[in-house]
Amino acid sequence: ESRWRMQLILGLYGVFILVGGFLIVGSSFYFSRTIAQPLRWLARGASEIAQGHFYKRVPVLSKDEIGQLSSSFNVMAKRLREHEERLKGLATLEERERIAQELHDSLAQDLALLHLKVVEAERNLVPGDRAAAIETLKEMRRIVDNAYEDVRQAIFGLRTMVSKGLGLIPTLTEYLHEFSEVRKIPVDFKIDGADGVRFSPQVEIQLIRIIHEALINVFKHARATRSKVKFERDGEFAQVTIEDNGQGFRPQEVMRNGFHFGLQTMRERAEGAGGSLAIETVP
Repeated sequence: ESRWRMQLILGLYGVFILVGGFLIVGSSFYFSRTIAQPLRWLARGASEIAQGHFYKRVPVLSKDEIGQLSSSFNVMAKRLREHEERLKGLATLEERERIAQELHDSLAQDLALLHLKVVEAERNLVPGDRAAAIETLKEMRRIVDNAYEDVRQAIFGLRTMVSKGLGLIPTLTEYLHEFSEVRKIPVDFKIDGADGVRFSPQVEIQLIRIIHEALINVFKHARATRSKVKFERDGEFAQVTIEDNGQGFRPQEVMRNGFHFGLQTMRERAEGAGGSLAIETVP
């Protein structure tokens, strides 16, 4: 009788252990499917959103709190996508205004000067002053060359707004190579520990435009013979440095004299991308 009772007790213990094992496995599966997996999807989706990929959506498997959280995440991602489209429209308008300003400041002025030089050449040709006419024509050719390069740079600015499929580094590499060839100012491009840094397409466009504006200033004003663009990782941020060996300037005088359009544009672009702009220079 004692053995029979012991066997019964052991059998009940075995049943309890078996049922407990099934309960543990079932609850683990339930927890993984209804809580752990949706949370992993949410974490992965949040990471994608942080990188600017607002198309990301997560599956909704239930109507409980986790399901409601997943639904809210999808609604948030959809609204962020809509806001991104609106911002693209605003950025396009801003870019048009900027290009219009650049064309007014460079191409329009060059064409006006070219017109004056044509009039001067006509006057010199009438009395037969061949030497003066030849010199005027040389100046006209230089003006035309500068105007042509300004137009090419404006076209590059438009191209970077639409051809975002290449990515930041290939686009920059192509532009810096073209800049070095055309402007005859070698640009050394270095990436130091920032290979894995990823930016949203909007931030990449702003960075390209800042680097473009800085190098144009180097060409037009610095009298430099070489330049350098360097990407470095700075904690969770990336530091982009544009250097040249030019003559330098006093920022206070530039701001005071009103020739600060380019510097102000670069600062606004950096702040719009969530960063800041620092200028270090002396004559």
